Amino acid sequence: MLRLLWYSPALLGKLWIVASGLTEEKAEEGSPGLIFGASFVLELVAALVLSLFIGPEATLPLGLQAGFLIGLSCVGGPRWGSRTCSSGDRSDSGS
Repeated sequence: MLRLLWYSPALLGKLWIVASGLTEEKAEEGSPGLIFGASFVLELVAALVLSLFIGPEATLPLGLQAGFLIGLSCVGGPRWGSRTCSSGDRSDSGS
């Protein structure tokens, strides 16, 4: 739900279109229901994997630490063309 608001024209949708190199026409070609539905399902899968990773006896600090470290590895991880956490173009990959 947050993603729907985040990428709406009212918040950051227009900035995202410019930053991704798309045109408004190209961005509107996709099916929002399919895109956001698939994103929701994949986020549930990610939450399940994270819960399996930290185990059933997890505490709030452990969950926060694991989530932070996984997020950090996606954002600040290797820049040599890996697309593990993002399917976006990595123009700074050096290739």
